[in-house]
Amino acid sequence: MKKNNQILLSTTLISGLLFGLTSCGGGGGGFTGDGIGAGQITGEYNIEISYPNSEAITKLQSEAGGFYSMSGAVLVTDRNGNPPPKGSIIHLDAIDTIKAFGLLDNITGAVITDANPTLADGSATFFNTAKVIRDFSDRYIEANDIVLLVNNADPADKVRFIKSITANTITTTSSYSQVYPGKYAAGTTTYLIGSSDIGVKINGIDPDEPTKKLGAFTKTDISGIGKFRIEYPARPDTIFVGSIAGDTRYDVTGSADVFIIARSSDNSVATIDGSFAFAAIKDLQLSANPTTLGGNANIRLTLTDKEFLLLPYMTITASSSDSGVVTVDGAATSTCVTDDTSLLGEYGICEIAVVCTGAAGETATIDFVANADSAATASTSFTCP
Repeated sequence: MKKNNQILLSTTLISGLLFGLTSCGGGGGGFTGDGIGAGQITGEYNIEISYPNSEAITKLQSEAGGFYSMSGAVLVTDRNGNPPPKGSIIHLDAIDTIKAFGLLDNITGAVITDANPTLADGSATFFNTAKVIRDFSDRYIEANDIVLLVNNADPADKVRFIKSITANTITTTSSYSQVYPGKYAAGTTTYLIGSSDIGVKINGIDPDEPTKKLGAFTKTDISGIGKFRIEYPARPDTIFVGSIAGDTRYDVTGSADVFIIARSSDNSVATIDGSFAFAAIKDLQLSANPTTLGGNANIRLTLTDKEFLLLPYMTITASSSDSGVVTVDGAATSTCVTDDTSLLGEYGICEIAVVCTGAAGETATIDFVANADSAATASTSFTCP
């Protein structure tokens, strides 16, 4: 489902802000106030989601284990660029697991029909048998899982929650605003069904008390900005979830994907953002073992982020200062990728084979650099035996 396979190390490596898929509300009105200070808004409004370029990710020191937190914000404006009243409520949802998706056949009332739903890897399934595996347990589609219409759908219909399922139908907790396909061409509206089964969590931030977590909603400030933080587990088997096409660390392949949703209280306006990923924290750190070598051997390379988290799926380039003395994997330069779980059963590690090609006593240096962060370097001094 992921639109690209760019690994997001941190937002400092992303050029420009990451914006979601902006939507505007229907004519019935944007938001209904349902919290203290929340304003009743009429008319049509837009919601955009963005993440800062730098200093966005922190380690949650107050939490046990490894958890990272990234800041984000929604910007709410009307068609003339005006913000809603301060304190307007924007509801927030986050999912990291795709249980099924497809092109819907039709929607009538609250019922979605698809004769051919699929799993994230494209294999055929039914709604009442579709499953993924998380923490060694089968996870099926359940009541209150989220249903997203990600394209060719009106803003008021983008987000619903499941009430019940059969093999080929989903009944949601509220009706859709129209019949589908309707004004959209048949076979062009994509839906996906998801939940948070890896551990993503989203918390709004109170604009008047920045240290106060609001839960699964945020309030806008006077400029129409509502802030939030997305928390996620930071382990070698979770980092980069949401940025790797066909992620094989989870069964079903490709089912580990992240979507952030911002919506009004009545769902009349909603934004779905698929650009978020479980990012690592710069600066990266690369080590080589051994750092001195007197004969043919494999050099083990380990790549971590600033918090010493082992990083999978990262490319490391090795270069010999003199291929007449020593080669790396039989050449002057070579690469390895830190996704080889055969090495101690860990991600974040790969090996390069070095072989003497010179005379006894000749020396050379083998330099290593992480492709994603040129400041992450290591080296090994080599002497031919």
